[in-house]
Amino acid sequence: MALSELTIDFAAAGDNVVVPCSEGEQILVKRIWFTIEAATTIRWRDGEGGDWLTGPIVRNAGAAFLLEGDENTYPWFTTSGGKALVINLSSGVQVSGRVYFKRQRA
Repeated sequence: MALSELTIDFAAAGDNVVVPCSEGEQILVKRIWFTIEAATTIRWRDGEGGDWLTGPIVRNAGAAFLLEGDENTYPWFTTSGGKALVINLSSGVQVSGRVYFKRQRA
């Protein structure tokens, strides 16, 4: 099965939904890349206001973030059932890129 993909394009501080999710589904992130316009700290989250998937990751202005993989590799992140994949930003900076993922029944 081919990976689904979505554009990453936001600039708000706080929780930003990267991949929305329906009840009874999980998101499995297989590959993701993005750039950050200005210095900020990012954290991955299991749904809006949910559990943290990572600790704080400090990124400088112009930084790129890349996690490579394909449909056969172990996922970088897996959300809980019905929870979106979220990136939390410490400040409102432009984040642009792409995410590749699979959905599966939780």
